[in-house]
This record gives sequence, C-alpha cells and structure tokens, in this order.
Amino acid sequence: YEGASPALHGFFIQDLTGDGDPATSDGIFVFEGSNANTVALGDVVRVTGTAGENQGQSQISVGSIVACGTGSVDPTDVEFPVPSADYLEQYEGMLVRLPDVMYVTEHFQLGRFGQVVVSSDARLVQPTNVVAPGADALALQAANNLNRIIIDDASQNQNPDPILFSRDGTPLSASNTLRGGDTITAAVGVLNYTWAGNSASGNAYRLRPIQALNGYCDFEPANPRPEAPAEGSGTLRVGALNVLNYFNTFDGLPDNVDNCTN
Repeated sequence: YEGASPALHGFFIQDLTGDGDPATSDGIFVFEGSNANTVALGDVVRVTGTAGENQGQSQISVGSIVACGTGSVDPTDVEFPVPSADYLEQYEGMLVRLPDVMYVTEHFQLGRFGQVVVSSDARLVQPTNVVAPGADALALQAANNLNRIIIDDASQNQNPDPILFSRDGTPLSASNTLRGGDTITAAVGVLNYTWAGNSASGNAYRLRPIQALNGYCDFEPANPRPEAPAEGSGTLRVGALNVLNYFNTFDGLPDNVDNCTN
C-alpha cells in the first residue's frame, strides 16, 4: 500500500507471535508519506516512529525502518455476525480471513469507490420490508449492522478503472457483472478502519484483499438474472411520475449557472 495517492501511503506490520491477548490487535499501519517504496510482502522489519491515529485507525508515523529478514503470518479467522460494534477493533491492522460464505448485500459504491458490502447467511434486507416499523425494525437494523463488512480495493481512488470486484476473479465488465446475492468464500486480507478516499464513503472497517485478482477475492455467481419476469397474476397496474423538476423557477442571474430557486 506504499506510494503516492491514491495509495494508502504505507504498509501494515503484524507481530510474528502476538501478545497472547485475543482482545488486542497484533497489527498496525505504518504511515510513510507519499513517495516511499521501502518494503515488500514478507519482509521482517523493526519500525520506530510516533504512535497516533488517523480517521480512527491506529498508526505509526515512521521514523526509521530496519530490515531484519523475511517471514510470514497466518490469517486469523473472523466470523460474522460479530458480537458488538467495536469487536473488530481487536483485529485492526491484522491479516484476517472470512472463513464463511459471504453474500453480496450492497454494491451501491462499487463504481465510485471500488467497494462492496458482504454479509453472512444471506443478503441483508431493509428491516421495514419484513417487520413493523418501531422497536422490531430498530432491533433488526442493529443486528444487520453486526453482520456486514466492506471489501475494498487497495486504492483510495474514486471511479477506479478497472473495477476489481466481479465474478471469477476478473475485473467488472458488461458481460461479467456482480449481483446482489453473489457469494465469496474464505476472503483473505488486511482489516483496516478508514474511509475510501472521500467522506462520502464513510469511515468503516474494511477488508483489503491480498492479491484481489488471484483467487483471494473470487466472487461466485449465486444469484443469476432471470431470463424473464414472472407472469403477473393480478389486474392492478401502477403508474408513477417523477415531478422533482416539474415546477422549476430559475434565478435568471447573468452567470454561467441558471440556479433553481424553487
């Protein structure tokens, strides 16, 4: 994750043995700046610097990096739903694996930020689509919040090209799309907490897959598009009209934009 924008400007390190406390993370992000190209995957390093946080993520602003050889760590399994909203903090900065089948439950920001939301067991539904508004809907929403994680690409770029997350480990295209309900199994990556380069993406826990196009983030087509809509059995027809811009009044000012005032 080193290099100039839209990279993350650094890399993640993880203790080879850990501190023996499952409630605390054994990994952390090392912030280098824009132009560094210091390490490679598997390097063992000793880092000194200043501890701090950026957008809620713990990090070390690097002072020095000393190479000490090579090594590896095994990913830690993280299962969903998680028991609490802050549960994932104990894995922040670590190499993790989602061992279960996860379902694409939202891809609204796939095109803009290269990210997709997945959940366990099935796609998440809007609470008021299945329960009454009020206490029941709030309870279901709280449960949904514990059963979702963002899978994000390695970049903070907006409108990435190509978009990495699609079916069969190849980029998104008109003939190789990603549908809600498609699945991914045993995704491996670094868990971090940040945005995707713009406040519109929001700060959240994100799985940054390792080698996203080499089998670690391989979505499978589990929800094929129907060949045709099902035959309707009723006689009711619904019509709609978008009147958002139906009654516009413009300011008429002598500038480059005719702003709507109503």
